[in-house]
Amino acid sequence: MVAELVVVLGLCYSESNWVVVRWHTGTVGAEFFIAAVAIVLTLAVLPAIHDREGEGLRRLCWLMALTTTVDGAFTLIGQPASYWRESLTVHEANPLARFFLETGWWAYAIYIVALIAVPWLLSMRVSEGTGWVIVLGTTLGGLVGGSNWLFYEWRLGLQAPILYSLVLSVMIVWLLLKGNQPAKPGELPTDGLVECRLLQC
Repeated sequence: MVAELVVVLGLCYSESNWVVVRWHTGTVGAEFFIAAVAIVLTLAVLPAIHDREGEGLRRLCWLMALTTTVDGAFTLIGQPASYWRESLTVHEANPLARFFLETGWWAYAIYIVALIAVPWLLSMRVSEGTGWVIVLGTTLGGLVGGSNWLFYEWRLGLQAPILYSLVLSVMIVWLLLKGNQPAKPGELPTDGLVECRLLQC
């Protein structure tokens, strides 16, 4: 499962860059592509697990927060020295992120917090499938954004995004399997309790 996810995440990164660079769609094209991958992943993963009371989704929200924070931190670290004296010398491809960076690092920090909080809160209030798409899409967006700094800006080679994808894949599988553990010995699952109560009636 980890190996399959590494391939999927690695291809998501490389193909989203193809969409941006070769097809000249800008970051909007990458966002649509990432959303499509999130939908496909949700359709593939969600029916295969039993996400008790949204526990798995809540755990994935923490992972979403991690990748978004890493992307935000890389973006601030990657700014030229002149940025800290004059914010208009910002180095960023995403127009929305660029707007907040030009306003100031503090505005960008607020933007990152909102980029975590809004999808998190929204995913808890929509249907289960839609919530998974939102969280996975935002997680993949953070992965792609952070990987761009590793590959394009810091010239660490393709192995850096692949290693990042590997770490993320391990965490996703661990979170899903941990959230999908069978009931402890002597403990009836919720469905069994409901069935027992119905039979007693």
